[in-house]
Amino acid sequence: MDIYPRRDFLSLFRLGGHISGEPRTFIFIESTEGKGPKQFAMLVFTRPVPIGSLVFPRHEDASNIIFQASILKPGARMPPDPRRESDWTRVDLGGISAWNCVPLPPGTMTQALRLTFVREGEELLAEAESSDAGTGPGLDVERPDAGDADHSSVGAGPAATWKGRIEGMRLLRRRFRSALQDAVVRVNSGVYDAASGEWDAKRADPITPDRPGIFVMEWAEPRKIRGLAIKEIDGRRTEIDVFTGRKGEKVDIERPNGWVHVASYEQPRRNFYQPDPGNNARARYLDGMVDFGREWETRAVRLRVVEQWSEKSGRPEGVREDRGGTKTDPCRCRIYGAVPLEYLGGEPPCDPLAVRRLCVYDGQTGRLLAEHPSEVRGPMAFHPSGGLFAVDGTGVVRVNIETAEKTPYVTDLEDARLLAFDRRGRLYVYDHGPDRRVVRVYDENGRFRNNIGRPGPRQAGPYEPTSFGELCAIAVDEEGEFLWAVYPHEDPRRVIKMRTDGTFVQDYLGNTHYGGGGVLDPWDKTRLWYKNVLFRVDWEQGIASVGALVSLAYHEASPWSDTAFRHSWRPIVCKGRTYLVSEGSVGSVYVYDEKSMTVRMASALGKASAFPYLKTPEVLKHLGGRPLGGFSFVWTDRNSDGCVKLEEVEFTPEEDPPAISRFCDDLTALSGNRRYEVAEFLADGSPVYRMVRMPFSAALRFSDGSYFRFANGFNEWLDASGRRRCSYRAGFGMDGLKIYPWSPGVVDLQFGISGHAVAHAGDLGEFFVVHANNGQMNIWTSDGFLAGNITRHMLDPEARGWPAEHGRGTRMDGLTLGQEHFHHYFCKTGEDDKYYIVAGHSWMSVIEVRGFDRFRRASGSFEVTPQALRDTAEWERAKARRAAYARPRVMHWRRKTEDWESAEPVASIPGMAALRACYDAAFLYLRWDLEENAGRLLENRGDDYRRCFKTGAAVDIQIGTDSSADPNRSGPAAGDLRIVVVPRPGKPFAVLYRPIAPGAAKDESWSTSTPAGGKVDFDQVTILQDAKVEVKAAGEHSRAHVVAAVPLKSLGWAPAPRVFYRADWGIMTTRDGFNTSGRWYWANTSATGVSDEPTEARLEPALWGYLLFEEDGSGPASPSLTPARTEVDEDIEELLEE
Repeated sequence: MDIYPRRDFLSLFRLGGHISGEPRTFIFIESTEGKGPKQFAMLVFTRPVPIGSLVFPRHEDASNIIFQASILKPGARMPPDPRRESDWTRVDLGGISAWNCVPLPPGTMTQALRLTFVREGEELLAEAESSDAGTGPGLDVERPDAGDADHSSVGAGPAATWKGRIEGMRLLRRRFRSALQDAVVRVNSGVYDAASGEWDAKRADPITPDRPGIFVMEWAEPRKIRGLAIKEIDGRRTEIDVFTGRKGEKVDIERPNGWVHVASYEQPRRNFYQPDPGNNARARYLDGMVDFGREWETRAVRLRVVEQWSEKSGRPEGVREDRGGTKTDPCRCRIYGAVPLEYLGGEPPCDPLAVRRLCVYDGQTGRLLAEHPSEVRGPMAFHPSGGLFAVDGTGVVRVNIETAEKTPYVTDLEDARLLAFDRRGRLYVYDHGPDRRVVRVYDENGRFRNNIGRPGPRQAGPYEPTSFGELCAIAVDEEGEFLWAVYPHEDPRRVIKMRTDGTFVQDYLGNTHYGGGGVLDPWDKTRLWYKNVLFRVDWEQGIASVGALVSLAYHEASPWSDTAFRHSWRPIVCKGRTYLVSEGSVGSVYVYDEKSMTVRMASALGKASAFPYLKTPEVLKHLGGRPLGGFSFVWTDRNSDGCVKLEEVEFTPEEDPPAISRFCDDLTALSGNRRYEVAEFLADGSPVYRMVRMPFSAALRFSDGSYFRFANGFNEWLDASGRRRCSYRAGFGMDGLKIYPWSPGVVDLQFGISGHAVAHAGDLGEFFVVHANNGQMNIWTSDGFLAGNITRHMLDPEARGWPAEHGRGTRMDGLTLGQEHFHHYFCKTGEDDKYYIVAGHSWMSVIEVRGFDRFRRASGSFEVTPQALRDTAEWERAKARRAAYARPRVMHWRRKTEDWESAEPVASIPGMAALRACYDAAFLYLRWDLEENAGRLLENRGDDYRRCFKTGAAVDIQIGTDSSADPNRSGPAAGDLRIVVVPRPGKPFAVLYRPIAPGAAKDESWSTSTPAGGKVDFDQVTILQDAKVEVKAAGEHSRAHVVAAVPLKSLGWAPAPRVFYRADWGIMTTRDGFNTSGRWYWANTSATGVSDEPTEARLEPALWGYLLFEEDGSGPASPSLTPARTEVDEDIEELLEE
């Protein structure tokens, strides 16, 4: 992911539409750094620009640093010199408060803004050091002859480098001043802190429109207020009122009497998603401006915080980490700063063309011919005679191209959106009025002729192609015979061809949303379901057409909706009825009505925070203000109206309930370690669920009552009691856009279960299909065999992409679905025992899969001898050495900084863990961050520290501290060591292993051996008493992590910067806290086995990567691969780049 320092710097001045806060970049406006008494930051423009006001918070360390702002004078030399005082005009900031709006001098046009930070008590010295002579432009302001000057005599203490910083600043074009200093703040609960400008409502009940958090700024005499500068509000929506009561009337902050609503404010939230260049999780504040539209003379402004955010599925968003992060709380209500603004005027006039204009271009060359100020805002179209027409409000107007004047042309429209002309001058206008939703046709004189389309909104039920619902574009052919219209949403997205007399001609359907979609009905293969649409498949003709719009609840299924919870559904026929079920954070069950061709939501269950119908004040009150994220729920539609009512819902308190993984054919739903069983069916078919706890988790149930699940690094098959029958090493989940190399039998990046069936012939038996983000759809048997794949890994040499040929009967052998094919579906149709997948990145292809009847099982025996195991291990090591030599991995450790634990990881094991590390003269600092599947149980309860890598979870680092040792050595050398950090509950510790340690005590030696793994000896195995270890288990919104500070003195080592050392690191996982169940390493990826102690203990430096300790400011390097050269080799760097 790219980082954009220039963009992020500008964003801190609120320029460019983005506010910085990505964890790897800066989050403050920072000055130069030096020893002098004055430091600067500058914002320079390419040309003079008008600036009317500055909106900013109090700067950091305000008790010791003075903050100033200045503008560059007209005619001053460019680029500007921040120390040439005669070039700058100081802005009067007045008394700086927690949140400020300060006007600049009238008529300000400037090419640079300078922020100055002066150490308290050194103002005179700072003035003395300012010089009109200067030393040249730029921000490297430390003088060569004063770099080591000691200013301690002025009272600042011994000279040390320092810098100033401020959280941000907004530049306004207009001149405003704050009216807060004369106001009295009143609130309806909690505490307002005038010093910080912050209010915490300290509520015990949820904020709602009926019970809002109220913040009022009141004056003794009326003030003319134009708007607000808001620093940040911890609340999704705030309504803003001004008091218009009679003179002398008491301002009642609670009652509606005397108040006029003037604006609404929606607070943006931080983007916590990674990888994403828009991530701004660490942004200090997210401010906004509110314009009242005009000045209001008032004695009070009221902010009513009426709505808090509810939990949102999809990409994580939230407030600042130290204020709650992504965790929501319906009772939380805070305002971090609000300033009422009085408009002063006096800014340079604004060119009307800068705000709203009509541009005329040469159609052949694209050259701009003319510009006119214009009030035209809607779509435009040319009459065949050359006249320009445009949508304006509720009508269509004629626009004079020379003057931009408007003349009414059509005035009988309700909500004009689009327009077009044919060659004869007939006008076509899409009218989105509630009872219209049609294209209205007008003759050459502007008189209404006819409608195209059926009036009114779309209706659920059998498909009516002439019902538009909404259009985003229209076009007409020159002759006025055909109209084309575009419907923009995916239910279904289509281009509609109509005759201009209103006759329907044809639909051009597509595309699906990103990642594909579509489900073939196993019970009736003429039905193909996609979101709210039922397609009819004609297998004789090989075509599909829209049969019905079964639901109007677009928001439930659209990926663009904040309230979506059923991104895909699939049919189940149970007790003679057709149900449509969806899986995910919420499991939903709909009953399909064959006569009306519509669905009714009958039941839902799962995570309460993901179900939008529970996000109501009534529910929040019922839960006592506790967040929905702390509950699971079960709902049944007991009165057949398809609406969710509080009395129909059962809540169960639990943190972060698991997703619904699969509905069985009897409508039983599996969700982690619970099973939702149908206790009864109501007369209308609605299933009533009861939850049954299981002593194990499961994702799929087989016909014999046994189960399957995605476990920690494995696929696991369980018997009916939950005891493991067998397992297969496999990875689950995405790793951004990373795809691991293809290897036969290797399974990773699994998405979920695509389908489940019983083969009608052959030996395959009961089986299921799992889709992965590498393009594979793998076939698994119910007894644990990976039987094959339907589609291939995208890096498989035999894989092929989607062919250009797409006609019926096209052979799709070797097909790979590729990356981010999020939708996955497989089924067997009961009527003819055929097998299908539905696939396509932005389309729906129904593909038949043949050959399930040809699977055969074979049986026999073979012997695995100790020698065979040794030979296999040596073959794997040789293979890994070749891979390590060809593609060396390098970690770069920098010197320790305060924020090293939140810096970018130095290395990662995809899907499992990331390592952050740094160093100083005394310690190595390491932090292992464990993904959910790796850190679920972070315990090691073994009683022999020498075997800690076998007795539970652990993390480790392996380093060859002698850089002169042969990097391709087959065995350990002097200086090679391993540090295992053990998360013992309540008392974590670190263990040092040295295979060769001259002078070590005899009782510190240790060895282990097995017939298969041979013998491994260590001269020293000891607990590092001086190491500092911290272990934090996973929380609701945080990963588990292990932090260690290892004294270099205990290792007898002083690492040299810019020298390469062999190194590797890894993690060990556990299921029970007593036995290691899996291990993963960054460089030596072959180190995965957990069945042989010597193999797991052995150090193999030839398979490690490289570690480079960087000096301050040094950049990345690449290692030489020859033993004789371990310092940075520029030629090797170029070679590796090539």
